[in-house]
Amino acid sequence: MPEGDDITRDALLEALAAAPAHPVALVGRVIDERFELRRRAGTGGMGAVFGAYDRARGEEVAVKLLHAVDDLDRLNREVAALRTLEHDAVVRYVAHGETEGGELYIVMEWLEGRDLGARIVEGFLSVPQVVALGRRLCAGLAAIHDEGLLHRDLKPPNVVLVDGEVSRATIVDLGLARRIDGATQLTRSGAALGTVGYMAPEQARGERALTEACDLFALGCVLYEALTGSPAFRGASPVAALRAVLHEEPPLLGPNVPDALAAIVYDLLDKDPAARGSSAGEVGRRLAPLVVETR
Repeated sequence: MPEGDDITRDALLEALAAAPAHPVALVGRVIDERFELRRRAGTGGMGAVFGAYDRARGEEVAVKLLHAVDDLDRLNREVAALRTLEHDAVVRYVAHGETEGGELYIVMEWLEGRDLGARIVEGFLSVPQVVALGRRLCAGLAAIHDEGLLHRDLKPPNVVLVDGEVSRATIVDLGLARRIDGATQLTRSGAALGTVGYMAPEQARGERALTEACDLFALGCVLYEALTGSPAFRGASPVAALRAVLHEEPPLLGPNVPDALAAIVYDLLDKDPAARGSSAGEVGRRLAPLVVETR
């Protein structure tokens, strides 16, 4: 399949019929005589992810194999978004296509490290670490927005700390990316796509026209959680968490958080999109004067 072509639903259905029943069975296979699947790295909403060796480039890569019909559009969005992006704070696209056996795949650079969510489970980050993280994520979001795209699903599991370093945080999973001037993607039930607790109020309401401000709200949620170890908007159920996003303010940050940093986080979490800042670049410039720590 040419890399510039979207994958069709008919092709996906044929692929599912031919695909092995369990991802472990794929280990050891070579895709398109190029990508040698060496180990299963994880299983996500779209499908199984494998650590693989790219024979053409002589480097390790991540191969994601699709496993659900409903994720077809998500795969095509991720391919379209990643192919246009060139920034070291955003995961790099390598290839995509269809194997001889009919499996559909996307290949990205391999990021050695762990996701921010796993890091936060071990304990919240220091103030200097959060400043470094914020500056790095602002740079990545600015690159995404400069391409006319919204990420729409920024959250700790979608940030990989390469080699465990916050200064090398990398944004991944652009499966919900949409053009800034495009309509909000809705599910069949009418609910806006995203992750409850990180979606901006306007995104959670399913508003048709979203701006960069929705990603800035998610950035505020990520920085708040990194500082405290707890989500900014909590609830005993997804509905309760959604209610908190729409109608409640997050608990105040502790006294150990400097006022300048707290003010940035509170602005990002404002219900009013206009109050969050004009761009990721502007937020990055507000963070720039603050002390940073790279690990």
